[in-house]
Amino acid sequence: MAIQYTDARVKEELDAHDNFFRAVTFEMGDAPRYDNIYALFIESGLLIKHTGAAAPEISNVCEFIEPRAAMVRAGDLTRFREVELSEGHLRQCCSPIQCLCEVRRDERCSV
Repeated sequence: MAIQYTDARVKEELDAHDNFFRAVTFEMGDAPRYDNIYALFIESGLLIKHTGAAAPEISNVCEFIEPRAAMVRAGDLTRFREVELSEGHLRQCCSPIQCLCEVRRDERCSV
């Protein structure tokens, strides 16, 4: 049975995408809201980072969060911002929806 992608369903997916960016973005002196990421994924959900010819990085939510949280706790990562530069569009690829967009990262690590 195919999933029906209504306007409401697409808006829900885009809201989740925005909520992910808000969870990982934080300014100097603040803390990231990594715990908010868990609510965006099903228990067996995966994050897949594929940015070119290299093999994709695949992690579950804990594997994604823990190295970043460790850098924050150690003071090695003091701010991070990830924002969408161009309006994303959704496509269905073998089911679930993927959001494709151009992303800008701004991170500051202590030296």
